[in-house]
Amino acid sequence: MIESLYNAINRHEIVRAYSYWGTDDGTVAPFKTFSEGYRGTVHARLVVGDITSDGAAGSIYFHVPVAVRTVNHDGSTIVAAGCYTVRQVDPKIQGKPPFTPLHIVSGKLLRAKGHTSNAVPTTCRE
Repeated sequence: MIESLYNAINRHEIVRAYSYWGTDDGTVAPFKTFSEGYRGTVHARLVVGDITSDGAAGSIYFHVPVAVRTVNHDGSTIVAAGCYTVRQVDPKIQGKPPFTPLHIVSGKLLRAKGHTSNAVPTTCRE
């Protein structure tokens, strides 16, 4: 899912990228805010670390450590690293529409130093 998110960003398919987000508390950023965050992005290179998971109350949560190097229209580059949390609600407990697909519930990346492969967090556990 996170690789597909960045594929959408690289293809400048921002609506598609936005569609991967959904939170348990309904606090997804407005589309305008989300899209403005990628206005200057030419390309993003993603490195994914070791994904872990755990279950809770009919859901599986995947914790995805990443580092991303973005190249911007002005030629600048930024390396950021952090974690995404992706949720999958057990399809067997979804008895009526609408179906809740796999979705990103949170993501927090901070600027990092060095190369993307060295910036990936070793864990997403707090």
